[in-house]
Amino acid sequence: MVTTAVSGALVHLPFFETLQAYCEQIEAQLLVVPSRYHNPTAARDDAGWWFDERLEPYMAGVPYNSIEHGRSWHGQRAELTPDTLLLADITIQPTAARPLSGLLQLSGAQHGIFGHTKVTFESVPTRPGQLAKFAVTTGAITRPEYSISKAGAKGEFHHVLGALLVEPSKGGTHFRHLLANASGDFCDLNQRFSRKSKPAEQRAKVLACGDLHLDRADKRVLDQTFFNDDSIVATLKPEAVVLHDVLDFHSGSHHNTLFKRYEKFLNGTESVEKEVERSAFLLSEIVEAAPEDTKFYVVSSNHSPDHFVRWLEGLDRARDLPNKWFYHATSEAYCRAIIKGNKDFDPFAYWFQRWLATNVTARVTFLTRNGSFFVQGVEYGQHGDRGPNGVKGAPNAFVRVGVKMIIGHGHSPGIYDGVYQVGTSSQMDMGYNAGFSSWAHTHAVQYQTGKRSLLHVLPEGWRGVVP
Repeated sequence: MVTTAVSGALVHLPFFETLQAYCEQIEAQLLVVPSRYHNPTAARDDAGWWFDERLEPYMAGVPYNSIEHGRSWHGQRAELTPDTLLLADITIQPTAARPLSGLLQLSGAQHGIFGHTKVTFESVPTRPGQLAKFAVTTGAITRPEYSISKAGAKGEFHHVLGALLVEPSKGGTHFRHLLANASGDFCDLNQRFSRKSKPAEQRAKVLACGDLHLDRADKRVLDQTFFNDDSIVATLKPEAVVLHDVLDFHSGSHHNTLFKRYEKFLNGTESVEKEVERSAFLLSEIVEAAPEDTKFYVVSSNHSPDHFVRWLEGLDRARDLPNKWFYHATSEAYCRAIIKGNKDFDPFAYWFQRWLATNVTARVTFLTRNGSFFVQGVEYGQHGDRGPNGVKGAPNAFVRVGVKMIIGHGHSPGIYDGVYQVGTSSQMDMGYNAGFSSWAHTHAVQYQTGKRSLLHVLPEGWRGVVP
């Protein structure tokens, strides 16, 4: 369990004591990364060159004596797991706007953990066939105490009470942020921890899944997320599940070249109707695998419905003999929707609602492009492919909006200020992502406290040491 302490700041005692108790429960070693910060406007004369003595037993470093300031600390590097390196010797200013800037290479081929008060996460491209490398910061165990300045105000705004749980497993290493509220309470998976009471089981508020691409989804990811007895959904019992790019639409994609279409003709994957049908019924299985009161929200995305609609708008599709009937049947439904004033016709939603029983379809809401699903200050209605004012979508474009969000689209998980990006649930080789890749099978959870965390699905499981 790794967190950060800022010099000249007192420990947040409720969070500290709750975190200590949780570490004892799961037999985790608590490591505190020292972060030196000079505060010229501090009320005390020492300008902050000290650390709360209650944290000394957990400091990830060595003490040294300074003639001017007395005892202080210097962090050290440590290999936490075979593929994870803690770089506690690198002091990043707590007021840094981009704490991981220029540091992604310093951990080599290993995941890199850096002590910082701001929670940041970046997925780093690796060679084909290898899991993506992560660079991540921790959050802080100390209270926010910054200089009276612009930089200080920004540092305090982004200061997060939190820690990073590093769990080894057979297939790699799992990372989960444990972020606390002002009372020091925090959630991890299906439990809430507080200094005032015993751990209590608590269902998650929202689970946002990595882009599904159902006809080309990774079966192990679907099983670990929805279908296994100890799946993420079975464990967290989320009140709501948010899905991106449910339909892949590789059968009729406009990206298919002439030779790609010939390949699909030979292997029998050119039928749009069959792909839509397979995806619709697999979505129904996902819905039925969740608790009966769990609601599902399908975000309007570039693959679904955009690729489907673009296929309908191609006049040459009328000569696509294998798909002729389905093309005209869907086009007719689209025209009837326009006549009735529906400008947001979703062809996949249309067939899903026609083919499946009401007890399934009633639990699924298909959001429009301007639709919103807003939960405890977090917006889920944006896929991430379209940014503000029509610009190309990117996490940093949404950061400027100033609203907390969870988006998809990029297949590369990340945390950028208040914007979280999930990864993918698809196969890693989709044909159009040749070369080095930062894709990862990553979901996001929002707890009842309103705090969020990324959940990474590895080949051997979605968590390591089970509490």
